[in-house]
Amino acid sequence: MPWRSFHRRDEDDLHSVVGDECHIVFGQHLGPRYDASFSAEILDQSENLVLLCKVHHKLVDDQTETYTAAMLKMLKENHGKWVSEKLDRSEIRRHYA
Repeated sequence: MPWRSFHRRDEDDLHSVVGDECHIVFGQHLGPRYDASFSAEILDQSENLVLLCKVHHKLVDDQTETYTAAMLKMLKENHGKWVSEKLDRSEIRRHYA
């Protein structure tokens, strides 16, 4: 069966969301990477969230010794820098201008 015919969708179908919002610092006491001193005001703000697929969201929430809040912040910052560098390239700007 060709991929294209298998993946058709009806006009009434909604788009599928495949990313999960993952909290860097969790707001509930028994949650992964909980920090009682963390401000509840920024708990759901973008600086405390990363977008992950369901598999990696589960992985970082289960492996909190590896994926600490500091590690997730560093990964998010590094990824943001990488994206900015790629988008700043003149050939990319020229191509999409």
